[in-house]
Amino acid sequence: MAQIPIYQSVYERLRSDISMGLYQPGDVLPTEPELEAMFQVSRTTVRKAIGLLQSQGLISVRQGYGTLVLSNQPEDHYHKFHNVTGIREVFLCEDERFTLRGSRIEATAASGKVARALEVEEGAPIYRMQRLLCLQDVPFCFISNYLRQDYFPGLDAFTGKVGNLYAFLERQYGVYFEKGDEVISATTADFMDAGLLNVDIGTPLLFCMRIANWKGGVLEYVESKLRPDKYELHLLMEGAPAHDYFRT
Repeated sequence: MAQIPIYQSVYERLRSDISMGLYQPGDVLPTEPELEAMFQVSRTTVRKAIGLLQSQGLISVRQGYGTLVLSNQPEDHYHKFHNVTGIREVFLCEDERFTLRGSRIEATAASGKVARALEVEEGAPIYRMQRLLCLQDVPFCFISNYLRQDYFPGLDAFTGKVGNLYAFLERQYGVYFEKGDEVISATTADFMDAGLLNVDIGTPLLFCMRIANWKGGVLEYVESKLRPDKYELHLLMEGAPAHDYFRT
């Protein structure tokens, strides 16, 4: 009898843990190094097992966040609910011009999530830039950008001098944005958000996480929190959905 591949065994164990509820939808699976230690296998084996779980719609691998459990039951296919062809930003005020209030750049150490996003070791030296954007002098967006120090040496010398980050990086460092992966979800304002964005604690906010890339690797990891009463995203769609989602 042929021996079951090791990655298949890891996959079956993780699938069983998910189906039995050890990992619930919304939970994050252990990191790759943790899974390697748990099963005493190589990173390649772990990634093959994760790939099988992902192909069944059980999990989603999100750079900078982790491996998110989506469901306890496998799906036959991934679906696009609508055929999205574009996204348009909409500022919900008469004057769409925004201003920058505060722009701080400081050297710090990469936390686990940020380190994974920037592809550096946890605790590695990085830069954090924090900015507050306003519409008609009303705060609507708080942005935290994280960048590698080895790619952008001396960046902290430009505190208060950076508006359009990508344009600045092109001009100062010759680094050009090529592509990005952004996840948009919902959150609520904590104590700090409430003070910065002038809203009550618990107010719903848009939460955007992006990993941007240039030809040399990861350009930045960024987290943005936005007031939905001041800002919207409009999705442009074309054609009917490719599948019937409402099964009877």
